[in-house]
Amino acid sequence: MQRRRFLGLATTASVVGIAGCSSGGENGDTGGTTDSEATTDSGGNTQNDAPQSSSVAVAGAYYTADSVEAASEYVHPASDLEPNSAEYTDDFEVEFLEGEIIADNVDLQDLEDEELTLFAISESVLEDVREGEQVHLVGATFEYQFDDGSSENSQTILPATNDGDWYVLDTPAQTV
Repeated sequence: MQRRRFLGLATTASVVGIAGCSSGGENGDTGGTTDSEATTDSGGNTQNDAPQSSSVAVAGAYYTADSVEAASEYVHPASDLEPNSAEYTDDFEVEFLEGEIIADNVDLQDLEDEELTLFAISESVLEDVREGEQVHLVGATFEYQFDDGSSENSQTILPATNDGDWYVLDTPAQTV
């Protein structure tokens, strides 16, 4: 398990939408089921330990990275997403529990349907990436362990491929 600072994740959790509130199914998506490539262990790795081999695995790897540099390796080259350096301390541990593909071939309408808005990319970047790559919307659940207890939180992540590998393109914000 990796350690991260609670304040940074609390900020991230307030910006990022809670996954699992709706299971999709209306937009030609996967209906909330994971694909066979997305089989992951609690560390966020696929069965062959290649964290970038599925959209679910890269979501887990990004949030459980042990440093800004490690998390940055999972950011899509077309994204302006920057991991928050204040999140990486010994104040608590983060464990990836599970992830599920909410939608595939994601476009702006899919995000609006899930009441999400882009955070680190523009609409034109999303459209450019969609032209030649796969884009998923992933709901992931993490357990945060503190000195005085633990809690589970969900994050919504927008991973996309680049030359066959999965990266985090954005962490969409809830539009409540």
